Amino acid sequence: MARDHIRLISELHEVCDRNLQKGALSSLYGEVVALVAKHLRADVCSIYLFNEKTLKLALTATRGLKL
Repeated sequence: MARDHIRLISELHEVCDRNLQKGALSSLYGEVVALVAKHLRADVCSIYLFNEKTLKLALTATRGLKL
């Protein structure tokens, strides 16, 4: 189990590094939800970002969520 978590952290680091070098935040979020869902064997995984101006959460990336 611990090895799986270490592998997930390592893969997340690679995904973040690759996307941030390209300046591609939108693809970063998509890759992160896909990777986390795969490692956790989750049907649904989403990232919400808090908008400080509107004081609301905004769905930024999702996998498996039926809209």
